[in-house]
Amino acid sequence: MNDAERARARRFAERIRSLRITSGRHSICGRVKEAAVPSIATAITASYPTTDLDDDQLRRVMGTHQSRYPQAFHTSTHKTEI
Repeated sequence: MNDAERARARRFAERIRSLRITSGRHSICGRVKEAAVPSIATAITASYPTTDLDDDQLRRVMGTHQSRYPQAFHTSTHKTEI
């Protein structure tokens, strides 16, 4: 990964963290585990190398990521208990 891709992955990670706060704990962004944010951001960067995703597109992509890697997300039940 080159410097530009790393910077882009950091921006995606920052946006995911921001959406975790603003979208609520039961949203797709709210359920992502903090430890998984960097790897999700890197995967998004690799999958969409030239596309700037808006927040809705980012949420949809994260939904796809959740279906492939459910271990990177808390379940709704777990978030309710917290």
